[in-house]
Amino acid sequence: SILNAALKNDIDLDHFCGGTCSCSTCRVEILSGTENLSKMKPREAMVLGHEKTQNGDRLSCQAKATGDVVVKIPDYF
Repeated sequence: SILNAALKNDIDLDHFCGGTCSCSTCRVEILSGTENLSKMKPREAMVLGHEKTQNGDRLSCQAKATGDVVVKIPDYF
């Protein structure tokens, strides 16, 4: 997942629920490479909400990359 890749590379990416798809703190904005991500499942869409889903955002704990993907970690606070 994007979250696992970030953690392996010492990139600070919040994930308050521990990566269980229940809090949305690991949300990332996909800048490019959407076609290289796993398909969004219903639970991820529910946690993200309609607006974020429509913007193309993903939960990094759920999105698995099969190729190059560029993401932006949004500022929360």
